[in-house]
Amino acid sequence: MRNFIGITKSRIFNFLSDLFLKPYLNLLKNYEFFEDLNIRIQRIFAWLFKKKNQQYFYLLGEDKVNWIMDRTRKFAEYFLRLNKIKISNKIFKISHVFCVSIYYLFRNDYRWLRTLKKIMNFKISAIITYDIRNYIERINEYRDVIDIWLSPSKSVYNFLQSKDLKAILLPFYETERNFFFINKTKKKLCSYLKINYNDIKDKIIIGSFQRDSLKNPLLKPKWQKNPDLLIKILRNLPEDKYILLLSSPRRHYLVSKCEKYKIPYIYYGNIGYIKENRDDILVNNQPLKIINLLYNLSDIYIVSSKIEGGPMAILEASFTKTLIFSTDVGFARDFLHKDLIYSENNFDKILQFINNFTEKQGTINKLNEYNYHQVKKVINKNNFKEIYRKIINSFEIKS
Repeated sequence: MRNFIGITKSRIFNFLSDLFLKPYLNLLKNYEFFEDLNIRIQRIFAWLFKKKNQQYFYLLGEDKVNWIMDRTRKFAEYFLRLNKIKISNKIFKISHVFCVSIYYLFRNDYRWLRTLKKIMNFKISAIITYDIRNYIERINEYRDVIDIWLSPSKSVYNFLQSKDLKAILLPFYETERNFFFINKTKKKLCSYLKINYNDIKDKIIIGSFQRDSLKNPLLKPKWQKNPDLLIKILRNLPEDKYILLLSSPRRHYLVSKCEKYKIPYIYYGNIGYIKENRDDILVNNQPLKIINLLYNLSDIYIVSSKIEGGPMAILEASFTKTLIFSTDVGFARDFLHKDLIYSENNFDKILQFINNFTEKQGTINKLNEYNYHQVKKVINKNNFKEIYRKIINSFEIKS
């Protein structure tokens, strides 16, 4: 009999959610006299679909190309399940929405979530995937929508707390199963990657594996990634000293600038799409094992962004013990040695390291070890299990 009742409730739930309730959410939020009805509906749904003290999380956000968003979602699901939390794809059944990027909440096609929150009374937590400090109007607009703001960086975390918002420090996660140091020669790494060793022999290899072109038009840069700064740095170096190693999709703008200024580069992937100005998002998104090899082949990685949530390159380069320089964005200051943080107007330290690379090898090894240990003590399974437990406890349903 109990099983029959459970099945019946499930069918009622599917019927209401798929056919009736969702199309009318925007209508409901426009009329104040529906407030009492909202409360009644909320009570009905709570009775029908929620077990006492049971938490169901709904994961919001994915890009389905195994890029940062998908990896963040995968790790979030892993740590929630590790803490005995159930994940549900039925949004009318859930008690919490875990948004893997705040970007989704800002999109117009997800504004219905606000009204559903009023009806269902669930909680929302969102990972802030960029520096939100310059977007006060967004913060004020979503102050009553987002219950917990999850910040990857200490600077944004402190800022949110100063605005009386409930914030938890949650850096992006990565694992040494994906990114790790490979003790092989460059010649051997080139063999694995099928790169002509003579193209990089006796060169300082500068890596760059991010997306920095817009989707449309592809020959325009993403201003956040600031690829022009990278070009500016490279143009201050002797051409015979280095080679730029590029990979990942949507590098159209940077490749066009390399061609224009005769910057020596290798593109790892299908460059035909770039030459033909076609979107390569489904073609040049390399497996993580390839990106790991590319990091290990690189001598230096340069982050030139204007704003970031992370970036992930800081974790990846640190795990592979690749020297990384970064502008003061995201969590760069949380993990990197201060000597590796530079400004857009002063990048002399990068030029000095490249021009004196052999002489500075001892210093480079020490900096790589420093970065590795700074990342390792925070980005690990036990620590993240506790961080997610803290998030869950902040949402705990009271008996």
